[in-house]
Formats: sequence, C-alpha cells, structure tokens
Amino acid sequence: MNKRTQLFFLIFFVMFWGVNSCLAGASDKKNADMAEELSDRTFFITEFARGNAAEKDYHGYFKKDGVLAIKFSPKHSKSGKWEVDDKGILCITTIRHKSNKTSINITQCGKLVKSSARAYRWYDDKGQQRANFTLQGKGDRLP
Repeated sequence: MNKRTQLFFLIFFVMFWGVNSCLAGASDKKNADMAEELSDRTFFITEFARGNAAEKDYHGYFKKDGVLAIKFSPKHSKSGKWEVDDKGILCITTIRHKSNKTSINITQCGKLVKSSARAYRWYDDKGQQRANFTLQGKGDRLP
C-alpha cells in the first residue's frame, strides 16, 4: 500500500469513527431527554382499543424512581414500572390480577414520539399508534 492509500484509509476510519461516536452520543442524549421529559410528570393517557380490549382513559404519574402510578377513577388505581431503554423505547410493566388469585406481569413497549409541546404518541413495535399522552403538569397531579 502506498502512502496515499494509507492516508485515505486513515481519514475514512477517523470520519467513520467520529460520525458513529456522534450518533451514539446523540441517541443517548435523546433517550435521556425522553426519560427526563416523562420523569416527575403527570399525563392523561388514552390507550386505543385493540383486539378484545376497549379504549381506556387514565392518568399516569411517572415518578423519578421508575414507578408509574395509574389512576383510572377515584376508586380504581394501580401501580407499575416504567423505563426508557437505550434505543428510546418506553416500556411500561403492570401486574394483572387474575380471577384465580394469581397475577402476571404485563409489559408493553413502544416508541414515544413528541407530537406537540404537551402531547406524545406511543407506537407499538409494528408502527401502530397505541396511545396518546397529554401532559397535565409537573409533579403528582393525579385526580
């Protein structure tokens, strides 16, 4: 290999490594920003009907420690866990109690996309819109 070819490969390697590093940093920042936008905030959430499940409206408070407080009505609430992974996917895990006194963890994951200053859309892994999130404010504002 002559010096010109070596220089070309060196420049190509440095450019490729630099672009990948910047993209990875931007992705990490974007994911951290999304977690920060959810953290310590209350949202009104409309989860769309799917299969046999009817449309649901509820309030969700995303605590900083990863706990999600959910309020369906004044007498019906539950809690779960939330996290934004390294790919920017929001996962929410709740417990479903069955009639035979057993329970199972249900985890739902999807991409949360900001659609306006106070609104987000949550998409499943097939690209179908799963829910709308509307910001109610900072802190616990559950009704």
